[in-house]
Formats: sequence, C-alpha cells, structure tokens
Amino acid sequence: MNHNKSKKSNEQINKERIDHEILLMNHKRELENQKQLNDQKEKEKNDINNVRNKYVEFVEKSDSVVSNLDLVCEHLKEYTNATGVYIVKYTKKQKKANDNDPCEESVFTNENTLRFVATNKDHRFLLTEEPNLDSIVGNLFEKKENDQDKEVEEEENQQKNKLKSI
Repeated sequence: MNHNKSKKSNEQINKERIDHEILLMNHKRELENQKQLNDQKEKEKNDINNVRNKYVEFVEKSDSVVSNLDLVCEHLKEYTNATGVYIVKYTKKQKKANDNDPCEESVFTNENTLRFVATNKDHRFLLTEEPNLDSIVGNLFEKKENDQDKEVEEEENQQKNKLKSI
C-alpha cells in the first residue's frame, strides 16, 4: 500500500514538474514578446524624435521660416497624423477699389475673413480661393447669446433687483 502511494506521488511529482516547465516556457515567451513590443515602441519613438530633430535642424538653418511655411504645414501634418494643416490670418476682407478700374488696387472692407497663408500639399487649392468663412468656422467669431447666457443674465438681474429692494 505504501508502494502505491509513492507511485502516485512520483506520478504527481512528474506532472507538477511538467506543468512547471510549461509555465516557465510560457513566461519566457511572454517576456520575449514584451521585449519585442518595447523594442518596437522605442524604435517608433526614436523615429519620431529623428523626424522632429531633422525638422528643428532644418528650421534653425533656414534663412526665413516664413518662406518655408508650407514645409512647416507638411511636417505638422505628418507629425500629428492630421488630415490637413493650415496657417491662416484672421483679417478684413479685401475687394477691388473700383470694379471698373483696370488697376488691381484693393481696399479693406469691414467684413472679417480668414486668409490662408500656407497649407500642406493636399490643400493648396485653399491658397487661391477666398474662403467662405461661415463654411469653415461657422459662427465661431460671432458673439451670440444662447439660452444659458440668457438664464445667467436673468439671474444676475434678479439678484440686482433684490439688492435694490433691500
């Protein structure tokens, strides 16, 4: 009977040893996968840093950043994974001084607009068009009262009236 117990015990020990070896192999595999993942992340980080460093070096060597704004837009598009990058100036709209005048003299109007100064290469068409401000930014530059503003203003007026009555 003791012999039978020790036989089971040996079988159990062998099974536990095999299970332990399997666990060790799985752990080693997980460590290798994690190392590969970390190496990949480090490589991507280095690639991004290299692109940024090359760009900074280019800007530092450049005589005029303004003359290279399209390249700035292109770099930012790639670096941020944006669909488009624009540099715009919020300014007054221009129109011809006199529609019948062959001279191309222009004057500023009271209307506000965005003037595209630079874009990435996929959006160059914006440089030649006068943009419809409403289609680009909606009512961003207009001050409008919404219901919440009206409620706040009413509350303030009520508080003022209470103070006057005291």
